[in-house]
Amino acid sequence: MIDLEKVKNIELFENFTQQELESLFEKAHEMELREGEILFHEGEIGTEMYIVTSGEIEIYKELGVDEPKLLVSLPEGAFIGEMSLIDMSPRSAMIKASENNAVDMVVFSRDYIESVALNDINAVCKFMHNIIKISAGRSRMTTERLISSRQTLENINE
Repeated sequence: MIDLEKVKNIELFENFTQQELESLFEKAHEMELREGEILFHEGEIGTEMYIVTSGEIEIYKELGVDEPKLLVSLPEGAFIGEMSLIDMSPRSAMIKASENNAVDMVVFSRDYIESVALNDINAVCKFMHNIIKISAGRSRMTTERLISSRQTLENINE
């Protein structure tokens, strides 16, 4: 069983009741990546999202570049692959465990979330709402970075 005390400190679950956490994690799947192990490649189709419960993952751009380019490292508490629960589009980046540590994760598949919804729709609604809220914040931050990068390029070209 997943340590719910640890999970409830993750931003994605901070407003969940104990009962909602139990419903969501009752039969959730856990997995481990070894140091440097690749979880998935950019372009692969996925139906799962992952929540990092220990360790650090790295996100790389693979397609259209000579060598994979590290975009960001994400710590414990981060989640990835959430878009696949919604649209099952190809993965937008390669994900792997840091070379310095193994990574423990909880895996939520689309089918698993649908099965939880049959028993506790409120927990699933709260879960999806939190994903949307956090994703909107990520989108805003990306927009701000793009605007800043564009301004920098315009200043260089002047």
